[in-house]
Amino acid sequence: MSLKSLTIPPFAIVLAALGYVWSRFDLLPDRYPIHWGLHGADRWVDKSPAVVLLPGLAGLLVLTMMAAKVWRRDPVPASQARSVRGQLAMQWLIGFVIAAVLLLPLYSS
Repeated sequence: MSLKSLTIPPFAIVLAALGYVWSRFDLLPDRYPIHWGLHGADRWVDKSPAVVLLPGLAGLLVLTMMAAKVWRRDPVPASQARSVRGQLAMQWLIGFVIAAVLLLPLYSS
């Protein structure tokens, strides 16, 4: 498996979370949490498609910029493989964090 192909799963993770949240839009609270502190949600706004989907779309934009940095190297030189692996690890972390941010309002009480 090439390093470049490892840029794809973080997109799939975020897209799956976006699809799941969108399919359950009616189950989301009308007062939608947008910030969490140490003791739970502490800021809310009225629920709208833009508010619900914006974190995922912003995450996809960040992942696209990071993936472009990996994909422009053809092939990835051995001297830069360690740096690219670090970037890939960060992409995966961002993918999981964005998915968690999208899913949290569905499962927080």
